[in-house]
Formats: sequence, structure tokens, C-alpha cells
Amino acid sequence: MSDVKKMAEALRSGATMLAEPCPTCGSPLFRFRSGEVKCVNCDKIVMPVAEQRPPEPASAMPLLEKEVLGLLSEYGGRLEKADFQEAGKLLAQIDACLTVIQKIRALGQSSSARGAP
Repeated sequence: MSDVKKMAEALRSGATMLAEPCPTCGSPLFRFRSGEVKCVNCDKIVMPVAEQRPPEPASAMPLLEKEVLGLLSEYGGRLEKADFQEAGKLLAQIDACLTVIQKIRALGQSSSARGAP
């Protein structure tokens, strides 16, 4: 089933299209009558940013690093099956993730050097 057909089916079932895009594929998210927010393209349940509780400052960096490592794993898995054009996009995303991890770790080292918790 095409993405457009999946979206139309979600709307017919009473779901509401949200303004927020899916963090994975960029398709619109849908809120279903159950309250669940889901990307019909990825078939994944998503928690919209507005509904997420911010982590405590001390735990934000490890959580962020864990999320970015998860993205790296996902991109690596998709890279195996990608055509040339998609592989280029995935490699750019992988490079961005590696840059973020590098920055997280540098911030962690500078915080440790200053004696911060």
C-alpha cells in the first residue's frame, strides 16, 4: 500500500494528522482515537516532542548519545540494502551522527575536567 493510501486510511479511521513530522522518515504523524501517535509510513508509535518530559540535565548527554547510537545502528542496517543515491544520503546521516557523538563525548570530558557532576 502506498504512503498516501496509508494516510488516507488513517484519516478514514478517525485519526488526526498532526503538524509534527516523523523523526525517522519525515512523513506526517497521526493521532489515533486511542491517543496513540503513529507514523503510518514507518508503522512506528512516536511520542511527539511536545509531550516528552525533558531529561534531567545530568542524564541528558548519556541519553542523547544512546539515541544517536541507535540511529547509527538503524542507518547501518538500511545501508546494506540501499541503492547508490540512498547510500549517499545515509552516509551523510551517519557522518552527522558521528559528529554529534564526538561533541557529546567532548562535552563530557570538559565537564569532568571542571569537576562538574
